[in-house]
Amino acid sequence: MRKGMILNYLITILSTLVVVSGTLLVYQLLIREQYSVSFNLNGASSIDANNIECDLSIKGCIVTIPNATAKDGEVLGYNYSNDDTFAMYKAGDKVLLDEDITLYAITYKKNTVKIDTSNIDFIENKEVSCNAYNNQSCKVKLPIFNKVGYNNAGYSTTSKKYNEYALYEYIPNEEYELNGNVTLYPQNESYTKKVYNTSYHGIIGNDILEVEKNVSSSTINTFKGYLDGVKNNAPYLLTSIKINILSESYFNNNWYAVLGRSVSGTLGATYHTLGINPSKDTTIDVKSSYSGYSQSESYEEFYHVLVHEMSHAWDSYYPFALKGVIPKNISSSNEKVHDTKDYFSEYSLGRISNHQDVVNLYNKYKTQKNRPISDYAYSSRAEFWAEIMSFYYLKYIVPTGHYASIDYPDDIKKVVEKYICIAKNNYRNNGCY
Repeated sequence: MRKGMILNYLITILSTLVVVSGTLLVYQLLIREQYSVSFNLNGASSIDANNIECDLSIKGCIVTIPNATAKDGEVLGYNYSNDDTFAMYKAGDKVLLDEDITLYAITYKKNTVKIDTSNIDFIENKEVSCNAYNNQSCKVKLPIFNKVGYNNAGYSTTSKKYNEYALYEYIPNEEYELNGNVTLYPQNESYTKKVYNTSYHGIIGNDILEVEKNVSSSTINTFKGYLDGVKNNAPYLLTSIKINILSESYFNNNWYAVLGRSVSGTLGATYHTLGINPSKDTTIDVKSSYSGYSQSESYEEFYHVLVHEMSHAWDSYYPFALKGVIPKNISSSNEKVHDTKDYFSEYSLGRISNHQDVVNLYNKYKTQKNRPISDYAYSSRAEFWAEIMSFYYLKYIVPTGHYASIDYPDDIKKVVEKYICIAKNNYRNNGCY
């Protein structure tokens, strides 16, 4: 008796579930007969079907994913977001729908920069590539290159020059957006139409080091030691430039030809290429010896000269690193930047030496009788920055000789440390005051 009652209850419950399920299915069929999937090209050139509808049935609503093609690249498949880089569905897959959806084609292509190496002696890589998805650009870092005895300027989409001077839009060791394939030409020039012979050339950090043939091997090792110190302790001073270590006679004769006056007391020079170009410094010349120094003074003073000149180069690089390199993408249309001498002029105020806190320090100490650092620091704001940075380096970063014990004002120290902090934070002022 009891078993019969339980069985009746079970039969009643099952019957009710069947009726309810059937009612829900009928209700669903009445209020919704179809689902659809829409397809977005998202970089593809064509899709066999832009929209597919399927009829709802007891088995469900099933669609077959269509084929897609791309003229420039390949289609990996489809996913739910236009930013996805992997395919959840591929052509021919069966998909069960329970709602309307949109699927995006996931497209891929390899963008490549090829470097014309016919006019250079060295390059890190002859081509650089990046993976671009969904009709978007991707980033490449341009390789360091060198032509021995010349100033390395940068890259251009043209091999042309401007009145024999280098033209360039792009800087080595910087990242740029790339939308397709392009060929770039390394641009270089000789500042005085005279090219020196070298006894050593190589890369230290991001910088090219070249040494004129009349410089001794011991002096080469000394300067390599300086640069290794900078690389290990202040790598932000390596700004993808060429550093030439020249004999005293070559330096004097070379710069006399440029300036038309004696440079016997000048120990170093930082400069950029001629013509219509960005203002970023590309080259440093440093004497390898100087008769005005005793042997004991020579080590620390040439260390100072080198860091001083590298600080000039950092000063000129700072606007590019802080605001982003212009142009941001590699394109042949960027050749038009050479049509105006105002190219990159907006960045002049971005130099460290033109920032207001440095200007305020310069103005404050310039008028004092007992000025800190050195008298040469007050010949210009650019020299002021190079001196306070190089003195800071030789006092606090790599304590060297008499620089380690100099009096260094706290307000100058604070400003220098601010810019070091910004450089270490990928040129973002996150808590650097």
